[in-house]
Amino acid sequence: RVDRLVEFDDEVCVLDYKSGTRDNADATLVDAYREQVHTYCVHIARAFPGKRVHGLILFTGGGSIAVSV
Repeated sequence: RVDRLVEFDDEVCVLDYKSGTRDNADATLVDAYREQVHTYCVHIARAFPGKRVHGLILFTGGGSIAVSV
């Protein structure tokens, strides 16, 4: 499930929180996180036609990863 959804006039941001830091995240796990958030974004884009959708993985210990659709 999506942790946070932020709607603006022309775009929607899908936020997903993960524990730890970006620097300490295993590459295989990061790939899985990206796929997870990308899937969220694809579904959210259907619910908000005409708006750009962005994904962002936020690590509680610091760092983030942008996910494009």
